Amino acid sequence: MKKIFAVALFLMTLSLSAVYAQNDEQLITGSISFSPQYHWRGMNNANGLVSFTEVGLNLGGFNFTAEGIFELIRRHYSEINLYASYTLGGFTLTLADYYSADGLNGHRYFDLDNHTTAHSLELGLTFEPENVPIWASVNTTLWGADKDEDLGKQLYSTYLEVGGYYDFENNSTISLGVGAGLPNSMYSDYRPKFSICNMELTYEKRLEFEQFTMPLSVSLVGNPLLRKTFVNCGVGISF
Repeated sequence: MKKIFAVALFLMTLSLSAVYAQNDEQLITGSISFSPQYHWRGMNNANGLVSFTEVGLNLGGFNFTAEGIFELIRRHYSEINLYASYTLGGFTLTLADYYSADGLNGHRYFDLDNHTTAHSLELGLTFEPENVPIWASVNTTLWGADKDEDLGKQLYSTYLEVGGYYDFENNSTISLGVGAGLPNSMYSDYRPKFSICNMELTYEKRLEFEQFTMPLSVSLVGNPLLRKTFVNCGVGISF
């Protein structure tokens, strides 16, 4: 697996160098936000005050992002996620490395043994046409912690999502996304059936300042499979 990471890093470096050679302009973005809960694809991963910190580098159609998610009060949950993506037209191909750890389980970030690692590599494809306010995506875990506990076999959990949004008042957006998990995946609760696991309605308003933007959001999240509903909110700064 270390060889795979080395090859991926080498290819990303070549891509980065090629794009930088063609375009001297680069855009570095950053954001920090806070929420009382952390929901992801219909799953409630953490309760209590949670921080989300992100830094991104955009070069041409390439984007490289590092994200940290931390439960601030109990400090029992954290994530460090890395993303590399390329956008062409309305299509975006993304390779993501998710690392999540419970503060009590002793996971090591540089443990890349496929049998014990807390990392998960995921490949995703998103289609979002420029002039139509909709999106559709498919994401599949290829390697890492997503395994059958008894057999130790990779499950290749796959998540599908479609959604739409409406922009109004120049700085407000309302969106609705519906996500599902394929059978025998983490999103279908490892059940042998196709399952709707995420329905999320979000309203976001962005306050514009000279040097930064402050996004405010409220969300209603439902997981029909687990019969759970959550209400969440967030506030942040993007720059």
